[in-house]
Amino acid sequence: DSERHEAGEAVIVKASGSLVRNGYTFAGWNTLANGTGTNYAAGATLTIGAANVTLYAKWTPNPTYTVTYNGN
Repeated sequence: DSERHEAGEAVIVKASGSLVRNGYTFAGWNTLANGTGTNYAAGATLTIGAANVTLYAKWTPNPTYTVTYNGN
């Protein structure tokens, strides 16, 4: 979001847009790169504080399965 917002303004958190990560599903946003900050889902309301905000994409790995053949 390249728009400017004033302190105290409520904004709607956007979806992932065109972000894609192979083998993963987008799982929302977090205020810290390591995922230990505040989580925000797409469509959630974020109130702007007194500083810039950076949201980091969260990704959940897609499940993978193994196929085994029994030649019995």
